[in-house]
Amino acid sequence: MLYKAKLCGVKFSPASIVLIYQHTENRTIQKRIIPLQNFSKYSGFIPLAAERLKNNPVHRDYLKAVSQSQLEKLHIIQQDHMQGYSLQHSLASFHLDPLDLVKDCSQESAGSTENCQELTWGSSFGQFKKPEKLGS
Repeated sequence: MLYKAKLCGVKFSPASIVLIYQHTENRTIQKRIIPLQNFSKYSGFIPLAAERLKNNPVHRDYLKAVSQSQLEKLHIIQQDHMQGYSLQHSLASFHLDPLDLVKDCSQESAGSTENCQELTWGSSFGQFKKPEKLGS
């Protein structure tokens, strides 16, 4: 990997993702502004938009170290801003971290892969609840 992501954020006008990264060979720190093209307050499926941005050939090398869920959260913050919500409102909607729930699920007994997949799917739509264990 040629680039190591240091910070990731949102720029509201124009709508874009700001990435501060370090070049691993010469240790220089640089900033890259990635515009969110074809993204509006009416964009429906945010995980798809985040995945499309991460797999874009122009930005792929820079965004390898940034998690998919973090890009989704940045897209949600951007969309909330476009809809007129405050930054505090957007941040309050992330009171539960889906990554913590997935880690908890992976530490549970083997054979619960369906529950983990269901948890991952549910977290992408903002439904942060653990599936109930069967037979308990």
